[in-house]
Amino acid sequence: MPELPEVESLREFLGGRLVGQEIARVLPLAVSVLKTFDPPLSA
Repeated sequence: MPELPEVESLREFLGGRLVGQEIARVLPLAVSVLKTFDPPLSA
């Protein structure tokens, strides 16, 4: 599991590029991601 500095860096990176954008699709890279994802990808 990532530690807080890595999570915060990713939040800053994505926040500057994705705020106000619509996510059209999601491509999970590992099956394990689907076991804990909430809300479901179909939401």
